[in-house]
Amino acid sequence: MPRTLFPWIGVFAAGAVFAAPALADRDPRWVEDAPFYDDLAEAACFGDADAFFNLSVGADMSRNPVALTNLGLILLPSADCDRGSVPEDRAWANQTFRLAAERGYGRGMYHWGLVLLEGAGVDADPMAGLGWMEGALEEGWLEAGFVLIGALASGDYGVTPDRARAERVLAQLETTGMAEGDLNWLRSVVAAAPETQGTAAQTAQAETGAQDTGQPAASTGTAEGPFEVYVTGGHGQDFPQLGDVEPIGSNFAKETVFIAQWFYRNGECWVPSGHFLVGNAFINRNEYAAATLEDLLEGSNTYRANGDDGRFVTHFETLDDGIDFQFRNPALYDDGLPLLWTEAAANAWGPPCERTPVGAMVVYPEPVRAPGY
Repeated sequence: MPRTLFPWIGVFAAGAVFAAPALADRDPRWVEDAPFYDDLAEAACFGDADAFFNLSVGADMSRNPVALTNLGLILLPSADCDRGSVPEDRAWANQTFRLAAERGYGRGMYHWGLVLLEGAGVDADPMAGLGWMEGALEEGWLEAGFVLIGALASGDYGVTPDRARAERVLAQLETTGMAEGDLNWLRSVVAAAPETQGTAAQTAQAETGAQDTGQPAASTGTAEGPFEVYVTGGHGQDFPQLGDVEPIGSNFAKETVFIAQWFYRNGECWVPSGHFLVGNAFINRNEYAAATLEDLLEGSNTYRANGDDGRFVTHFETLDDGIDFQFRNPALYDDGLPLLWTEAAANAWGPPCERTPVGAMVVYPEPVRAPGY
């Protein structure tokens, strides 16, 4: 394993796995769930088979991210738990961390990021690991800041140091109320960082001018990527907003920065339907690739029909390329006609369908873009 500046990261012991008073969960649901699942995990770790069963139900059946993370922690080989009640299972632990991370839970993002950085039971992917750590920090999980600065300032986990990025992380930590002693230590680490920038993978990508999506190198754009393109339903009062943060496929959006409502032709009239969105993403990874907007729609519909929260997505290095994706690939709806992207275009084509409560459903008459993008 590559040298780490903070060797205590990722080491767990019974009775100390769950208590982290210096860290925070921004989502009140996680705060409310934590005491219950913390107690179950601690009891399970000390040999309570019923507690292990109930924790597993919360994780595997309810997909509660606090239960998922706590279950993963006691499954780790490094956890000093009663192995008569709790198995040692790295693969299962990794799965729980990934699921918790995809649900936006900061501690889950942190532990899944560690898995990817360390290559613990999976192929190491430092770029993705750093992305999840940034997500964890955004969610208030301050311990992720130590990992980020260790990697970006000192080259932990084989990451090529990036002092500018480390300084941005430090500036973010200085607004969180972190103890001054910890901040002083991190300041000294960043101050000693070399001036070189970028990960080895980013350097190789810059030299070739290629992206791992197969898309051509971007020549336009107003903000740095990666950006994820995805599709969601949304009718009446249930519609996306600029700035939303939500899982998109295997990734996690930092914020939704572009939204377009689509309108499809239904016989001689038109109906407003779901939304096409672009999110500024934490990581440059994609589990559910879509070559065209048609694939994107079909994949999303299939996942929703199966009761899955996943979205088929594809990613781009600039926002303009992400937005252009819809115009380069004018998807055909059920009637075989291309989607309409503005209410004006829909009205120019024909009248709205009378049976549709248009006033309640049309949220975005034309595409909207977040300020600054």
